Amino acid sequence: MQSQRELRRQKRKGVPLPLIAIVGYTNAGKSTLFNAITNSSELAENKLFATLEPSQRRYVLPPTEEESLLGAYGSPVIFTDTVGFIRSLPEELRNAFRATLEELYEAHLLLHVVDGSSPYAEEQIKAVEKVLTEMELSDVPRLLVRNKCDVVSSGQGVLLGEDAGAISISARTGKGLDSLITAIRGELSSIVPSTHDYGASARWND
Repeated sequence: MQSQRELRRQKRKGVPLPLIAIVGYTNAGKSTLFNAITNSSELAENKLFATLEPSQRRYVLPPTEEESLLGAYGSPVIFTDTVGFIRSLPEELRNAFRATLEELYEAHLLLHVVDGSSPYAEEQIKAVEKVLTEMELSDVPRLLVRNKCDVVSSGQGVLLGEDAGAISISARTGKGLDSLITAIRGELSSIVPSTHDYGASARWND
């Protein structure tokens, strides 16, 4: 699987596009968010390691009003879905687990998805951040995404609110996705040169 991923990376380098990797604790809703943004149908189940082989889709970020006036239809990027993180991973599984995260080393931006309805959200955030630090990925820009806001009851997810810089969404219902896309576009504008499509569909993937 590592060899196959390396071949895909080499092919992708021929058409360099910003890579946005979706990471987070298991069952945070990463695959559901990936499907919602890219209009895909990847497996999204409530179980450990439902996603083992990273999935990728090309997507065009909608243009700003200024870009539209210039005739741009948006900025193409690549989204990748990754395996869910867990705490206390057995030693014999660590290398295999991290091998599935090789795509993160090429990522321009990480979307750290958190289950905002979980009472253990804070611990899960720390578990993910610990792995990213161990993999020397702490410097990769990231956005904290508070998912499942449609099922969060009063008093839940206080640490994941706007004061913590998190973007609240519901990948299941689509609530907040426009705000997330705007935030992604803003982050990328300061990270990588702008790449626009002129005369193409404003929203497509393959």
